[in-house]
Amino acid sequence: PPERPATAVEPPEPALPAEPVQKKRSTPMVIAVVAVLALCLVGAAVAGTIWSQRSKPKAASADPGSLGFDEKPFDYASSALASQTAAATPVPVPETTAAPAPEATAAPAPAPAALTPELATTTVTTMLQHMHDGKQADASALATPRMLATVGNDLTWFAPGPDVLISWEVKSAADEGGVMKVHLVEQWNSGSEKTAYSVILEGAQGKVDNIEWLNQ
Repeated sequence: PPERPATAVEPPEPALPAEPVQKKRSTPMVIAVVAVLALCLVGAAVAGTIWSQRSKPKAASADPGSLGFDEKPFDYASSALASQTAAATPVPVPETTAAPAPEATAAPAPAPAALTPELATTTVTTMLQHMHDGKQADASALATPRMLATVGNDLTWFAPGPDVLISWEVKSAADEGGVMKVHLVEQWNSGSEKTAYSVILEGAQGKVDNIEWLNQ
């Protein structure tokens, strides 16, 4: 049989390189790594700053005395408290003492021009009231030396001990021979007595000059 022509064998086509298999990126893992690195860098920067500040030599403080301050350290807390206390404490206002008003001087009572029955009665009843109240000195001050001689210069007569003057009643007061006489009925614890007191004007003051017991 006739020979076949040799069939040209086509060279095999070159195989294309296989496409590399793409790996999926782990995005969350990358973000976490970046964040950790950033924190490390920030921490290193802060630590370096602190270390540099600590390593700096401290400036020598000035002498408080040379600056005009006390050498004792200033206590800011106490100062603040003192300031608050001073602000809360009212500042005392000095009292202004007003000049005392001039005392009104009472006009002296005019001296009696003459002895009257009214003045004689007032003199006697005032003396008897002092005797009733036991005010011996006040009672005897309304008597003249002649009256003291009438009662034997016994000052206790103006403050009697066993005898007590209870009451009295003025019966009359009139001028009898240039002397004003006041007639009374006195009631003592020992009984009643009729008396007549002689009153004169001595130094613008009515005074008892004598006593008469009319029922003796």
